[in-house]
Amino acid sequence: MLSLSPHKRRKKISLTPMIDVVFLLLVFFMLSTKLNKDTAIQIGGAGHAGIYQGPPRLITIFAEQIKINGTPTTFMKLPSDLELLTRDKTDTIILQPQEGATVQKLADVLSSLNQAGFTNVVVVQ
Repeated sequence: MLSLSPHKRRKKISLTPMIDVVFLLLVFFMLSTKLNKDTAIQIGGAGHAGIYQGPPRLITIFAEQIKINGTPTTFMKLPSDLELLTRDKTDTIILQPQEGATVQKLADVLSSLNQAGFTNVVVVQ
């Protein structure tokens, strides 16, 4: 038999509360996330170096390798190899990136020297 009673309309689901929860979660995670701290690496240009004393300390950065005074070295041995050539951590160290060396590699070398305590690093072209 056919029913002639009026159809009940279904209530539409409101998305407003769900959107509010999503935005609250977004704000919570944005505020609670610890971002990486930027570090500054102190470098000087060729004119900022003091009087150069002691043996040569030229680090040449290539695309595939690093050399100290023309002798190949590894990234991990770089600070210990430089300690043999320096009397003090304030001795001048010259960095010379070659064609093909990336800025990231230069920044890694500078960061390694900074962590090892070398404070007078000069970048030349």
